[in-house]
Amino acid sequence: MSSNTLELTATSRIEELSAIAEQTAAFLERAGCIPNTVFAIQFALEELFANIVSYAFVGDDDAGSGTHSIAIRLEQDPAGFTLTLEDDGTSFDPLSAPVPDTSLPIDQRPIGGLGLFITQRLASSIQYRRTNGKNRVTVRFISPIEEA
Repeated sequence: MSSNTLELTATSRIEELSAIAEQTAAFLERAGCIPNTVFAIQFALEELFANIVSYAFVGDDDAGSGTHSIAIRLEQDPAGFTLTLEDDGTSFDPLSAPVPDTSLPIDQRPIGGLGLFITQRLASSIQYRRTNGKNRVTVRFISPIEEA
């Protein structure tokens, strides 16, 4: 692993999110990432990780037990950052999720979908593919680097 790449493997337990967020924040700080991009990456990571833990293993006897692993990779390049999450859960393309109707008052909106919607708005691009029984979501953030 190079100094411009963070690679983590977590179990499918929501309790892992705090440590993942801390390691990601430290990596982004070392990389000189600007605050708006730090927020966008952290938001996307937390949303995608929570969705994987909450929904990817539904119906699996081991759901929530932490027996599944989630691979997380965050890579910096001259133009910004690329976040990739990979899991072996049920196939789910976040790009196919219905767009929430944000024109409705909050108390009339159905629960769900807003986090993915916000993630799509914060990211420069999002790609999904299912290969060899694994979901892979790649989220791109174009960002200038903060000058020291």
